[in-house]
Amino acid sequence: TRAIEASTAGLKIDPKIAELYNIRGNNYMAQGNYQKAVADYVAAGKLDPGYSAGLYGRSFFGRTEEWNKAIASFSAAVARSPRSAAAYFNRAVIYADMSVWDKAIADYSQAIRLDPKLANAYYLRGVAQFQMATDFDVRSYKNKMTDAKRRSVFYRATADYGTAIRLDPKFASAYYQRAVALEELTKDAAVRDYSTFIQLNPAYSGHAHYKRGEIYQGRKEWDKVIADFKAYRQLPRPISTKSMVYYMDSSAPHRIADAYMEKGDISRGIAMYDEAMNVPGEGRYSNLRDRGLAYVLKGDIPKAMADLNAAVLLRPNYADAYTSRAKAYRKLGQVERAGLDEQMAAVLSPKK
Repeated sequence: TRAIEASTAGLKIDPKIAELYNIRGNNYMAQGNYQKAVADYVAAGKLDPGYSAGLYGRSFFGRTEEWNKAIASFSAAVARSPRSAAAYFNRAVIYADMSVWDKAIADYSQAIRLDPKLANAYYLRGVAQFQMATDFDVRSYKNKMTDAKRRSVFYRATADYGTAIRLDPKFASAYYQRAVALEELTKDAAVRDYSTFIQLNPAYSGHAHYKRGEIYQGRKEWDKVIADFKAYRQLPRPISTKSMVYYMDSSAPHRIADAYMEKGDISRGIAMYDEAMNVPGEGRYSNLRDRGLAYVLKGDIPKAMADLNAAVLLRPNYADAYTSRAKAYRKLGQVERAGLDEQMAAVLSPKK
């Protein structure tokens, strides 16, 4: 098809464009060329971890019938060649994209038994294990695993990523996914792996900068926070994770502003809140509130009141909207109004 030809031509010019592998893989899948489809999906995931099997959600793109045909085809291949690691691996990729984690893990494990040097199988088994541990029951909104069981799965996932890295030391996506799992276990190791991913794969490092910046924020390492979130904003956004980009784009400038405020650099903090106000997203209330509080610290009470009044109008049921405005009223010497806002905050958020 034209899409396959165009993707192939693009990859000849630049073989490191993950989206083109994914597009070509989808078209191979539609043609029934399942082996080539899986090969392209795996290639996309090695470049951009968001495309890894089980993460991108390809099965939600109206392709369920195609996945079922692919499973049937690879099952037939397994029956014909039960000693073929590739047959089990290919079927595992499809099961993972369908979020059938137990069957995906079982097939990856069999592929590994047949070929212990198959780095992609270790990597994707780690992804499947992590996804299984973080998958939620949509009816109860609770994870089906106990905390102890979940942690044991995280450890198994990090072990699989480690084996993939030992077999292929430049396996960038394995470092990224191991960092994601390690965040649940040890932040220091997660920072090291995000840093390695950034070095190995700078073109797709935006999310790694963002996630490392979150860790630095928790540690109050404000200069590093600013550097990472600025780097995130300067890098192209991976299409594979576009559902997250909307939130991350809107929160990154706010996080930079917060870091400047923590450093005592009020002017730069306000400037970044100004930038944050111009980024589409759900953060308008928090930007108004926090910029208003920054104006309070700066002593520009009229601007503070303008922002904090707007914040109250935007979220009239939020207690912190009123406690924030009360601070500005007290700066103005309007003690009575401050008291009324504090009472409203107490009503909205009563102490237990």
